[in-house]
Formats: sequence, C-alpha cells, structure tokens
Amino acid sequence: ENKEIDDVEYFLHSLDVMNNIAIKKNINIKFVLDEFQDILKISDNKILDKARSVMQHHNNITYIFLGSIESIMTKIFENKSSAFFHFASIVELSPLDVNELYNYSKKVFDEKKIICDDLKYLLSFLNGHPDYSLQVLQRLNFTSLSNDTKIITFDDTHKILIEVILNNKAYIDELISKSKQKKYHLEVLTNIANNNKSILESKVLYNVHSSLEDMGLIKRISQANWVISDIFLNIYLQQKTEHFGVLDYKNKKI
Repeated sequence: ENKEIDDVEYFLHSLDVMNNIAIKKNINIKFVLDEFQDILKISDNKILDKARSVMQHHNNITYIFLGSIESIMTKIFENKSSAFFHFASIVELSPLDVNELYNYSKKVFDEKKIICDDLKYLLSFLNGHPDYSLQVLQRLNFTSLSNDTKIITFDDTHKILIEVILNNKAYIDELISKSKQKKYHLEVLTNIANNNKSILESKVLYNVHSSLEDMGLIKRISQANWVISDIFLNIYLQQKTEHFGVLDYKNKKI
C-alpha cells in the first residue's frame, strides 16, 4: 500500500522474510538466486551494497548465486570495489566432460543395441554443452525407437542436429534481437561467426566487443581473439539462407 516503497526494498524485504521463516522453523534454507547478474537490472550497483548488508546477517540461510554471463558475475564477485568481493566461494562450472559423456552414452546405446558410429564426433562438436548434448541424445534415442532401427547413419545424425538447432530457434532469435538493440553489435557477431575482419575503427570495435562480452554473447579466448558463446547461435549466423547446408561436425566445420 505504501507507494514510496521501490523494487529494491521489496527485494531486500523478501530476503528478510526467508530468514525469518528459517529462524522460526530452526532450519537452514538453501536460497538459490539464478541468473544473479540480472539483479543489476533492478537497480544500479547500490543494490549490491544493500543486499550484502542484509545477507551477511542471515545466519540461517545459505545463499547460492548462479549466473550465465561470466563477465558480469566476475565483476560482482571478483572486483575489489564490489560489495560482494570475497563474500562467496566461487565455483566455475565447466562444460560436461565429452569423453565421460560419450562413454556413458555409448554404454546406454550398447545396452539398447543402438549403433551410432558418429556419436563421439557429434558430442565433441557440441563441446560438452549440457542442454544441447542432452537434446541431441534424446533425439537419437527417439529416432531409433520411432523408426524401429538399431543403426543411426550420418544422414540421421545430420538431420537430428539441424532439427535440434531449429527447435532452439526461438532462443537464438532472442539472442539476435538482443544484439540488434545496440549499434554494430549484430554486425560484429556475424563477423566473428564467419571469421571476417571488421572494418570498424579499433576504438569502436573494442567498445562493441566489451559490450557483447558483458551481454554474454561472446568470450575472449586470446588477445584480440573472440568466439561466440553459444554454439547454435554461431552456426545460425554462418548460414546464408534459412536452409542449412551440410554441418560437417566430424571436422568441426560448417
């Protein structure tokens, strides 16, 4: 009812509510904040100061912060000027181990007597991406069941890979739309995907790279060398038309 209360106060109040519940029930609540970097969309950096001042007094809550945009999460938790510096233990979640994923998948396929000679190449191409790898494996299994076949050919796996990419088109379109909101961003993304040299001035290009990194769309792998974070976005930007060509995942070329 108090119209003077803003979103930051509501957010901080919700934290206190959780702590009060934990105290009342004499339990420890594991409180997970997913995509935590989006907290900066509620307010400016001052919300971090206020949030820490509240959280540090909550002895009955274990806070777990998750975030997909590494550059912003790094600024929040590793920048010495940030209120959250040294506030949490940092655990970097790497992609799935491709060899472990392959060995497990191969064992399951063998038990079902499914033969897929290209399985390791396919999983290597997806580079351990948890969601995309799982979608492809599910589709491979479904193809075997629906077609009543135990042999999955290159044509099958190629078709499945394209189907999975197109099934994620809404998410890809969202990333593209996000890049279109800022000048030169989609142009630079497309250049990175196709290994084309940008004609932008160095200062402008540096600013665009930094912005795209903060948006979580690209990551630096070496000095002046960038790659697109999402493999399906990278593939999509390489297509000249809506119809996909041959995806040569064996040689990791498109």
